[in-house]
Amino acid sequence: MIVLALALTACTTDNGNVKDDTNTPPVENEKPGDDNSDADVPGEDMGQKYGEIKIKPMEAFDKYMETYPDTMVSKLELDKEMGKYVYQVEGFDAEKEYELKMDPVNGDVLKEDTDSDVIDDGDDDKEEAITKANVEKIEALIDKALNEAGKDANIDQWTLEVKNGKAILEVEIDKEGLDNVEYKYDVETGELVETDE
Repeated sequence: MIVLALALTACTTDNGNVKDDTNTPPVENEKPGDDNSDADVPGEDMGQKYGEIKIKPMEAFDKYMETYPDTMVSKLELDKEMGKYVYQVEGFDAEKEYELKMDPVNGDVLKEDTDSDVIDDGDDDKEEAITKANVEKIEALIDKALNEAGKDANIDQWTLEVKNGKAILEVEIDKEGLDNVEYKYDVETGELVETDE
């Protein structure tokens, strides 16, 4: 009887509450479901910075030409999708339009697409093609735009296209707390032709 009484007493110590022997200290101010992970918050721009880009514009141009030889490039762009930069290269030949998307950090091809529903309107598309010489000038013009924008400027996106026979680089700059500013450069001369705030 004494042994049974001692056993029952040992099981019901702490006023009948079950003891937690995991030795885990309680976490203060922790909300249910909060695991303190680094998961992305929906709607929050994780803000990849331009300095993280490793692949040069010429490498994106060359990758497109390697993928679609005997075509011409009509547009070369660096844009953000879901807070991360993506190169998009568009091109054409007499029968089709082509698109290649590429990760500018590791060089992975994200998408290849061909559209054969091109309408031939008789225009000489060769005038609207981007050349290697145009692409070689992109980085210097981006540096120029960043200098124009001043401190704390970051590239939001840029686009190189030929419009009315002129290669134009549009650079959109993001500055913290301010509206984006867009600079348009004549690629051939390097002159600033327009600024939009």
